[in-house]
Amino acid sequence: MAEDGRGGAAGLSRPLPLVPEALGEPARLALFWRARHLAPSPALPHLPLLFWLVDALRPARVLSLGLGDGVALRAVAQALERRDAPASCLVLLADGEPPRPEVEEAHPGLVTLRPGPIAEAAAALAPGSVGLLLVAAPLEGTVAEALSRALDGAMGEGGVVVIPGLSALAGSARGAAALAALRAAHPCVTLEGDGGLLLALAGASPPEPLRRLAALDPAGPALAELRGALARLGAAHVME
Repeated sequence: MAEDGRGGAAGLSRPLPLVPEALGEPARLALFWRARHLAPSPALPHLPLLFWLVDALRPARVLSLGLGDGVALRAVAQALERRDAPASCLVLLADGEPPRPEVEEAHPGLVTLRPGPIAEAAAALAPGSVGLLLVAAPLEGTVAEALSRALDGAMGEGGVVVIPGLSALAGSARGAAALAALRAAHPCVTLEGDGGLLLALAGASPPEPLRRLAALDPAGPALAELRGALARLGAAHVME
């Protein structure tokens, strides 16, 4: 497949009818972008949806709770770079996470890594300043507290929380409790398989593509079609 200079497809060899209409045009074309950074990660199968999410949401500021293996964060950063619009990505390092200067170096002027304490840093964010919140570290302890504090005021009107690799990041009792609270407070979409992914519409006015996605019947054929399409697209990253 031909690629442009930013790691995306210049010509698409896969038929777009595979992708459900619920994802909308033109943002669903982002599902076919190819990631520049691949490494073993529970986020790998979910990279197409992360690309689509950034393209549909167009956040000016991304907050990442933890860095984890860096795969999800760098996919989000790649999608932000493709937009050619002002944006920033702040990574609040979880307790015990080492600094990774190579991540900032790979995305100069876009990604900033900040050491903890993570919960206090999340509480200090400007109200309404976060368009996309990525959970990239296990959802327990101070990371779960940081999520709660960010949700209390930092999320923008169209703000969305995304947790790729649910089984790896939210498998503990504290993680399950944090997910239950998130689902109780906000409309959510959960994609099973490949470790799972959760999208939570945390803002008061999410963009139309996100509202359409959240409105799909959890047991209906449209969401089943979406899950199948995303699994096929995600498998391409896992097999690279």
